[in-house]
Amino acid sequence: MAREGPNFPAALAIAPSAPRAADGARAWEHDSAADIAEYGIAGRIWESAYVLMRYVDADPAWVYDPPCTLVGADAPRTVLELGAGVGTAGLALAHALLRTGPAHTVVLTDLPEVVALLTRNARATQAAGADVRVCALPWGDAAAARAAVQCAPRPLTHILCSDLVYFPELLAPLLRTLLDLTRTDPAPEVVIGYKIRSLTKEQPFWAAFGAWFDFRPVYCAPASRPTAWAPLGADAAHLSHAPGVVPDDFFVFVAHRKRHTLAQSAPAHDDALLAGRRVVDAATQTYDTDVSGTETFEWLMMNRSA
Repeated sequence: MAREGPNFPAALAIAPSAPRAADGARAWEHDSAADIAEYGIAGRIWESAYVLMRYVDADPAWVYDPPCTLVGADAPRTVLELGAGVGTAGLALAHALLRTGPAHTVVLTDLPEVVALLTRNARATQAAGADVRVCALPWGDAAAARAAVQCAPRPLTHILCSDLVYFPELLAPLLRTLLDLTRTDPAPEVVIGYKIRSLTKEQPFWAAFGAWFDFRPVYCAPASRPTAWAPLGADAAHLSHAPGVVPDDFFVFVAHRKRHTLAQSAPAHDDALLAGRRVVDAATQTYDTDVSGTETFEWLMMNRSA
């Protein structure tokens, strides 16, 4: 019987992306045909995770602009990963944080039916001493977002996203959840690994995202040549593993909620949300006339191709 749900789109035909697992490999470092059969797209490691693994590794051979704030700070980090799937990006981060001390927390979230996969894959990291927690968080569910925040022992410092911008019907729910998770002042920093798959379908998300968030791409350079800047993801060397992909299609964005939008709310209708509208008066559903930021992604694309 064919499985149904957002993780099982029609005509699903995908294969594992990671190298074949060696003996002793950690579960989150590889994917399998069996996990894909059981969990659909959530059972595959999507390629942006390999860029984020490099970014969070704190490898002194690389420097970043802006610098990676996920690791290396004195204050404890409390990071929530959305749509974690196999958990590769979040668990790689948990291991990197564990090298700096045990005070940090990573909360892995996904649909309820993916929680078992995350729970299994997190065990070795938890056994090593990392504070890793797993909870369900369907996008667009405000109550689930509040529950996920309460799963953490401290206010969130970061939200991690790896290859979440893809199906058009999920773009508005994803943005709603990001808005729900960044209502605090100060709001957590959002780090997004993104691979272009269908720019025409994905661009509306980025236009709407720019209405609420200031964001910029991460650049990197070898520490031995600190002026040789390139967009992170523009070279195969920027990936911990490059499974036959075009590196120039990758980005890592660092985003911060625009402070003036904290007093605003998302429109009830998805079309208005994806048009970059922000509600300034909930009683009358009056929209803010300022749509600045909706062009940010378009400018980034133009500069990247220049």
